[in-house]
Amino acid sequence: MTTTTWLANRFDGQSSLARAVSLRIEQQTLLLDDHETGQSQDYPLGSLELSEAWAGAQRPIGLPDGATLWVRNGDTALDAALAAGGRRASWPAVVLAVVLLIAVALWFNLRGAGLVAGAVVDWLPRTADKAVGEQALKLLDKSWLLPSQLPETRREVLERRFAGHAKESGVGTQLLFRRTEKPQLNAFALPDGTIVLFDALVEQFTDDEVLAVLGHELGHVVHRHGMRKIASGLGIFATSSVLLGDYSSVAANSAAAVSSLRYSRKFESEADDYARAFIARAGLAPTVWQSVWQKFEAEERKSGADKIPAWLSTHPPTKERSCPAHEACQ
Repeated sequence: MTTTTWLANRFDGQSSLARAVSLRIEQQTLLLDDHETGQSQDYPLGSLELSEAWAGAQRPIGLPDGATLWVRNGDTALDAALAAGGRRASWPAVVLAVVLLIAVALWFNLRGAGLVAGAVVDWLPRTADKAVGEQALKLLDKSWLLPSQLPETRREVLERRFAGHAKESGVGTQLLFRRTEKPQLNAFALPDGTIVLFDALVEQFTDDEVLAVLGHELGHVVHRHGMRKIASGLGIFATSSVLLGDYSSVAANSAAAVSSLRYSRKFESEADDYARAFIARAGLAPTVWQSVWQKFEAEERKSGADKIPAWLSTHPPTKERSCPAHEACQ
């Protein structure tokens, strides 16, 4: 009686090198002949871990010593012999492992990324913030921002007022003015303490309102939100990639992006708290904060940004920011 032989590749589980082997099945035993060494090994069929067979793909077979065989699918005789004695993968165990992996990933997105980001950023010296901020400004000036067209006297007044109140923060700052081709009511802070004000915002806001906005941006610098967002974003992306692997890089990127929005809202709320304290220290009227957000809200209605769902926004709802639930507003 002729014994059927099949060819396969054997991976020992410790390296990526494959060894060519031949397989035979006799009396409920898998006999493996190594082409390179000439040695033979035998494994009871009941000790093998069988994966599902997929048309056109190689089929992995787990050996009890930790090695894996990869054999070509579609051979009816081999499939029948293996099915008669090999062990199928335990689907309840597989499902449980996937559920646990998802739970770990969700915990990391909700809590772990922020904890890791905080620890990493606290360890980094402020010189790292400076390097990131300087490079970012160069890129923005080259690709997006245009020189300011505000009167020099207006810029000098705002620079002088802000510098006088920003000293108490303990971080170095510089105030820059820029514009964009399409006017925007906007301002942003870079990790190194550079705060950029857009011409359109300065033109529509009073000096006191601009100072309130600067207090908010200064809060981002003090709390190192720029660096924390970078760190948490990298951590979330890494976790999403581990979970989803090569099966969907698009899904991994989407998970990272949506999760990072939540951290942005948290940071915005922290910067708002800092801004309200800044306004009080600067001796500005409490109503300045409300007037700032009324103007932003009017701009949102004009542009349609108020239609964006809260969970997709990088900022808390504007109405909540103008009058937080824990404060009595006039």
